[in-house]
Amino acid sequence: MKLYLVGGTVRKHMLGLPTSKDLDFAVEAESFDAMRTGLGFLRVWQERPEFVCLRGQVERSWLGEFGGLLQVASNAKLDADFTLCRAETQYSDRRHPDTVTPCSVLEDLSRRDFTVNAVAVREDGVWLDPHGGRADAADRTLRCVGNTRQRMLEDPLRLMRAVRFAVTERLHLADPLKDALSNPELVELLATLPVERVREELTKACAADWRKTMLYLMVDAPLLGYTLHHNFPNMWFKPTTETR
Repeated sequence: MKLYLVGGTVRKHMLGLPTSKDLDFAVEAESFDAMRTGLGFLRVWQERPEFVCLRGQVERSWLGEFGGLLQVASNAKLDADFTLCRAETQYSDRRHPDTVTPCSVLEDLSRRDFTVNAVAVREDGVWLDPHGGRADAADRTLRCVGNTRQRMLEDPLRLMRAVRFAVTERLHLADPLKDALSNPELVELLATLPVERVREELTKACAADWRKTMLYLMVDAPLLGYTLHHNFPNMWFKPTTETR
């Protein structure tokens, strides 16, 4: 079994931003059961075999150095998600893959949404960056892994995630991603999603910068803003004094 640090901690480190307290690890293992056995040191809070994921708490001393990205005391207890490296088939419900099978970390990274989220750090500090995520982070560019249209068709919520990252992490969108936010075929798919998923992304963006989010939806992605307002009229909220 091999562990790789992925997700927000790696992305924010590349962007020079404060890292999250919650950690995400990709795990190379033969099966979900093998991963669970290998993670015997994990105090499990939630087990989600349908998503091949374990969530829980682990002592820092049980983990490797991961290139110095875990700057905490050896006796610290860390909250973390451990997810089996997996290959996926089509997304019939445009949210969850129909089936998942164990795979290598490189294949797992190839299914991710954006290049800055497709970078992994091994326990011994070796960086795996097959899609140019570090170069995009240096340019502060948000770009999809592989074909942009295909990534959006798999899960249209990625349109909202693109807006959130643009606002919260001060990224500019690559041209194919800008085109996706103005593509009626893709944007209209947001109406097929549960309002809670869309609201969560919008709320995170607004909490970071309410005015910038609204300006983005009105000027940079007006079709997306119109679609949100038309299909989710009860989702919008007024800014509180804390978000002004």
